[in-house]
Amino acid sequence: ELERRVEERTRDLAAARDALVEREMRLRALFDSTFQFIGLLTPDGTLLEANETALAFGGLTREAEQARLRAAIAAAAQGEPQRYEAVVRGKGGRLATIDFSLRPMRDPEGRITLLMPEGHDLTELKAAEARLRESQKMEALGQLTGGVAHDFNNLLMAVLGNLALLR
Repeated sequence: ELERRVEERTRDLAAARDALVEREMRLRALFDSTFQFIGLLTPDGTLLEANETALAFGGLTREAEQARLRAAIAAAAQGEPQRYEAVVRGKGGRLATIDFSLRPMRDPEGRITLLMPEGHDLTELKAAEARLRESQKMEALGQLTGGVAHDFNNLLMAVLGNLALLR
């Protein structure tokens, strides 16, 4: 009877382990394939996890951004969530604008045990905003030009009318 119960318990534990491994694999696949840059840091800034998207993009290369990141880590480790935009250079020299945030994660007792960095690539959005601003400038210039032409036409009509009276 004891051997049967041990065998049953071992089978149950193996099934639970297999389910846990499968769940871990699914979560890892989601974590690694998201277009967001996400990870986990210790409060001292040691990188524990980073998704494949972030690793493929590359790290920060500008010293100013590294100093800014160190300051953000220190503030987040004290419980202050951080958020800012940063221009970073990824692999291949591509410049990207990243909406970066860093949030503290607390354990059940309220102690900060992890920091969660997240980043979203705003490069295409920023480029679209720049194109929209340029388009709006051109539209305003067109309206201004049309208004000036209309006013100039009104002045010419007055001059032509006076010339007709003088003739």
